[in-house]
Amino acid sequence: MTRRAVAAVCSALLTLAACSGGGNADSSRATDPGAPGQSSSAAADPGGGSATSGSVDVERIRPAVELLERRLGGQQRYVEVNVTQTEVNLFVVRDALVLAYVVRDGALDEPTDTGEPYSGPSFAASQLDFVPSVIDVVVENMTESDVVAFSATARQGGIDYIATVRTSKREFRVLLSADGGVLDTE
Repeated sequence: MTRRAVAAVCSALLTLAACSGGGNADSSRATDPGAPGQSSSAAADPGGGSATSGSVDVERIRPAVELLERRLGGQQRYVEVNVTQTEVNLFVVRDALVLAYVVRDGALDEPTDTGEPYSGPSFAASQLDFVPSVIDVVVENMTESDVVAFSATARQGGIDYIATVRTSKREFRVLLSADGGVLDTE
């Protein structure tokens, strides 16, 4: 599908989602092992920058992963990695438990609890194959909306890439391919 066709599909999907009378597809999910999710804050800058309004910077994910893996001493297995406007959240499987690490203002915060049992799918950082422009089609086709989170979530056989979009009326999620193609909305 051409970029112009993807843009047209995205525009139509975003218009339908924004106008939908359906319930709020809240992007926040509980951090239990069945549904690791975002913290309640809005994306982090591992380099120490401050939050800005507008869409998140997906390029903050890889430096946050590198920081965590340096601290923990090597490659990790992830259930989810997400970026918001103030932080990057990293849900790591260690010893059959999911632990939630946060990178905020260039610093790695340790988990605040002992984790939850987990035996589901996970991925390595090397499997994160999204392009830096992954949310561009969504951003370019929004009016009065922002991408407030971007997540990479483990599923059987791969990774789901999801942009969470906030309008003045609601939030909804856009499932993306690694190259930014729109696959679905919720």
